[in-house]
Amino acid sequence: RAQLKMLRKYQSCSAVTKRTHRRFSCTCRASASSSDSAPAALITGSSTGIGLATAHLLSDKGWRVYAGVRREADGQRVAQERPSITPVILDVTQPAFIQAAKQLVEQERGDQGLQALFNNAGKGALVPLEHMPPGMLADTLAVNLTGAIALTQAMLPALRAGARKGRVVNMGSLAGTVALPLFSAYSITKFGLEAVSDMLRAELQPQGIKVVLVKAGPVDTPIWGKTLAATRAVRASLTAEQEAR
Repeated sequence: RAQLKMLRKYQSCSAVTKRTHRRFSCTCRASASSSDSAPAALITGSSTGIGLATAHLLSDKGWRVYAGVRREADGQRVAQERPSITPVILDVTQPAFIQAAKQLVEQERGDQGLQALFNNAGKGALVPLEHMPPGMLADTLAVNLTGAIALTQAMLPALRAGARKGRVVNMGSLAGTVALPLFSAYSITKFGLEAVSDMLRAELQPQGIKVVLVKAGPVDTPIWGKTLAATRAVRASLTAEQEAR
């Protein structure tokens, strides 16, 4: 009950957060025609939420957008919504998908390079550390942290290739600054992503590549529904004694 109560609290975002989300999701001016000289971005987790809104926003501003999604149906929907966006089937936990995305970007962009990598894909659940199921930490790390690291490693040659150097944007969280109860695996990964961002920023600064960490608060996106489903699944597996604690 405590987990569900906390989740509902975070789902009830403040008016400021909701206004911010509407700005992310706004329908901008008609998309400029894509040209060879347009800047390019690769965005993970682009099927919904902040990733999709960012893909729309950049596309409408004339960027060449590669939208990473995990399902073909999501890719088809994204392409229908914005024909100027290129969907890329990209599961950041699978090296083969990362390598395919790297090859696509390098073949299409060449010496123009990639101007932005947005590591936005993420997952989480509200589960006490004591009752975290086997594999949950590894799964969450694979998406939120090690997947972002692997994709960044793969894309760095493209980020430094163009005359306009690229930047890495990592989707962090306030849960990566304050260790909140029940956030367990999610908070661990976001603390890790903050450390990676600080380290990578220092390493890449001499090369002209910037590293940005977005410390987001609660934003009303579909991730909360997925989080609630994952939380309920864990709760259903608990014994009466475990749930009472």
